Amino acid sequence: MSDPDAPGFASQREQWEAALSQSDRYGEDPSAPARAADEWFEDAEVHDLLELGAGQGRDTIFFARRGFEVCALEERRLDRARLG
Repeated sequence: MSDPDAPGFASQREQWEAALSQSDRYGEDPSAPARAADEWFEDAEVHDLLELGAGQGRDTIFFARRGFEVCALEERRLDRARLG
């Protein structure tokens, strides 16, 4: 199993911390991949979603409002607090 405290993980974590600390960096609208997945999920009659790396939750909120049951996982404490 990989060590999350290893230098490679630490540098990636620092990059994501810096990028995601800007609360408006990615906006509030759902991402293009989320909108595309929404259509596919509808066609496939998917109802439950597991979102890994949910970030600030813009796609999580989008899917929940569309009626999906969403379990969102996020490592960053700040983003977990925002997701509630």
